[in-house]
Amino acid sequence: MTMTRPELAKLVGTSPLDISRIERGEKTPSAHYVILVMDILGLDRTEVEIALSMQDPTYKLTRVSQSRYGAQS
Repeated sequence: MTMTRPELAKLVGTSPLDISRIERGEKTPSAHYVILVMDILGLDRTEVEIALSMQDPTYKLTRVSQSRYGAQS
């Protein structure tokens, strides 16, 4: 994708610095964040959950009813 950190941050409702810290492994994203980014990028939730569970069997994506990071318009 050709999306920049500032563009993604705006869609998620966070800062480009937070995006960068997550990318570098300095900050662990919540399941909420992961689901929002997956939806923005059009990723399959089942495939992502399988990949995450291979790294950490305790990491489970949850059903999210509303955005915690800000409304998308």
